[in-house]
Amino acid sequence: MLFKILQNIARKVFEKAITDIDDYLRHKRKRGELKNTGKKKKYFLTRFGDILYARTRYQDRQGKAHYLLDEALSISKNQKISLCRAMIECFLSTFSSYREVVNQARLLLGNFYSYESIRRGVIKGAKLIIENQKRKLQKIRNLEYPEGNSLDAAYLEADATYITL
Repeated sequence: MLFKILQNIARKVFEKAITDIDDYLRHKRKRGELKNTGKKKKYFLTRFGDILYARTRYQDRQGKAHYLLDEALSISKNQKISLCRAMIECFLSTFSSYREVVNQARLLLGNFYSYESIRRGVIKGAKLIIENQKRKLQKIRNLEYPEGNSLDAAYLEADATYITL
C-alpha cells in the first residue's frame, strides 16, 4: 500500500517537473526560428509507472516538427519507456525467462509490461548495441592499419520458456 502511494506521489512530482521544464524551454527558445504549434500529450513508462505529460510542439521554417522537451531530455522520437526502466527489464531478462521477468517486474516496480513487450525491448536494445559496435568497428577499419583478421562478435538470445504440447 505504501509503495503504491509513493509511486503516485513520484508520478505527480515527475509530471510537474516535466511541465515546468517545458514551460522554461518555451520561454527561453529562440524567437522567430521555431513556431509554437500547440501541445501534444505523450505516455511514458518509468520506474514508478506510466506518466502522461503534455509537451509543446514547434515547427521550424522548413516545416519539420520539434519537441524541445524531448530534445532536452534525450528522448528519441518513438521512445515509450525510460532508459532506466528498459535497463532494469533487460537486466532481469538475463537471469530468467521473459515470463518470469513479468512477475519480477511486478514485485520490483509495481507495474509491468507483457512478456512479449519485454522481449521486443531486449531485441531492440540488442540491435542498437550491434549497430553501435558496427559503427565503432567501421571507424577502426577506416584508420590506416594493416589488414588483419578481425574477430566477429556472437550475440545469443536465450529464453527458458517451456511449452507443453
